[in-house]
Amino acid sequence: ELDDAKLEAGKARADAEAARAEAADAAAALAAAKDKNAAGSGKTGDDAASLVAELREQLAAAQREASAASARASASDAALEEKNAESEAFMAEMEAIGAAYEEAASENARLMERLAERDESSTKALAEKNQAQMAARRLRDECAGMQAAVAHERGAAQAATTRAQQIEAAAREQSDELARAIEEKEDVSRRMEEQTKTLTQLRDTSESRREALENAERRAETLVSV
Repeated sequence: ELDDAKLEAGKARADAEAARAEAADAAAALAAAKDKNAAGSGKTGDDAASLVAELREQLAAAQREASAASARASASDAALEEKNAESEAFMAEMEAIGAAYEEAASENARLMERLAERDESSTKALAEKNQAQMAARRLRDECAGMQAAVAHERGAAQAATTRAQQIEAAAREQSDELARAIEEKEDVSRRMEEQTKTLTQLRDTSESRREALENAERRAETLVSV
């Protein structure tokens, strides 16, 4: 459309130039006719007047055509200026659209980069989450194992405590039996000591009686011999 407007404007300017040239020629012809009429060229007055009127009409027509051509040229220039303004506005809009497209492309590239970074972060976070879950499962298993071990040790400790109590009870019983045995031994020792004393006394008494009997026998023998 801009090229068509330029062609039309050029044609209008050419038509205006041609019309102005034709008007100038008509004006020159009219002036020449007036000069010839004034100098007396041999034509009759009516012929001269007719020629002048015709030339005037041609001049007026040429001037009208020149004015119309100038108006068309002005209109074409105005249309060309409008088209130029529209073209400049279109080019500015295209440049703005291009700049916006470049900005959008840059923003899209930045977004893609951030998305890639986010995907990488998400992948890393997911891997860390899986590792944490595995570690938590291991800890739960270890905790369960430790709880089982603690329960076993607690049971063993309870059993050991019960056994220790039984041993302590048996030890107390044996201690009591030992005390009774010691007491019985001491009682036996006292009785044996008393029996020993009694036996000693009986031995001493028997010896005294034997000596007394021997003395009595000797006295008796002495009396018999007298």
